[in-house]
Amino acid sequence: MSPVLPDTFTVAVLAEEGSDDLAATQVYGLRRILGNFRHRKLAMAATAVVIVGIVLAIIGPYIAPYGLEQTFPIFNGPPSLHHLLGTDEIGHDELSQVLYAMRTSISAAGFAALAGAAIGTVIGVVSGYVGGALDWAVMRCIDALMSFPGLLLIIALIGVMGPGLFHATIALAVSFVPGFTRLLRGEVLGARERGFVAAAKVTGVSSLRIVRKHIMPTVLPSLIVQLCLTLGLALIAEGALGYLGLGAQPPQASLGAMLQTGFTEINSTVRLVLVPGLVITILATCLNVIADALRDALGRGSEVVGFLAAPKA
Repeated sequence: MSPVLPDTFTVAVLAEEGSDDLAATQVYGLRRILGNFRHRKLAMAATAVVIVGIVLAIIGPYIAPYGLEQTFPIFNGPPSLHHLLGTDEIGHDELSQVLYAMRTSISAAGFAALAGAAIGTVIGVVSGYVGGALDWAVMRCIDALMSFPGLLLIIALIGVMGPGLFHATIALAVSFVPGFTRLLRGEVLGARERGFVAAAKVTGVSSLRIVRKHIMPTVLPSLIVQLCLTLGLALIAEGALGYLGLGAQPPQASLGAMLQTGFTEINSTVRLVLVPGLVITILATCLNVIADALRDALGRGSEVVGFLAAPKA
């Protein structure tokens, strides 16, 4: 017979005592998840692409063949040995521009998604666990925010703060908070009714410890999947803001700003639009593939309590 989860009271007690049995169950669940994920070749390929993108964003400015503002007397030049992706309308090396822009766009998208996830998680967990009047007030505020289209809310916030990469990143983070809040609140409402949470309360465990050791491991899988999806969305949104001129400002380079510049020269060449557009599309698609694979690996057909997962007997 396949291994199954211990009963709920035992889980609560073992968690408080730091039992090796519970640790072994956690390791088993984690190995099962990683094993399921590794069997998805498309997801593994997407992960490799995202890792390469992140590495290039980190080291890009150091390996760029030319400086960000260095120009050459070759305008809209085609790819060549000296300029592998050609040059833009004022003689910048396109490959160097992409490497610098990737750092700006990926770091901004990553910070916005992580900040939105962190704030939304705190609000959602507190609201769902405490409940009552606090939960009602929080959800009415979240409903009010979600009544605005996402892009309209972002543009409104940037209109108040002013254009620029930092302000655009803050606006993106704020726009992601309602989604994470609703998700985590719903997950916590379900988790707090589970037997192991009730058992932990009976043993006199503090609310903070219950949230940290019992509820958070339960909701973490959903949070990870949502974060991957949001990272892809953040990259697209940052590109859109850059295209509208609300994101990175000169002399900063971003993929969205490159798109804006490229569209002004689209009658001459589509290359200036194609290169940054492909980078955004490929990375965002890969992140969505990873999120879908993680969703499958984290529990379909299994009894899952966060990372305490085991197949059905």
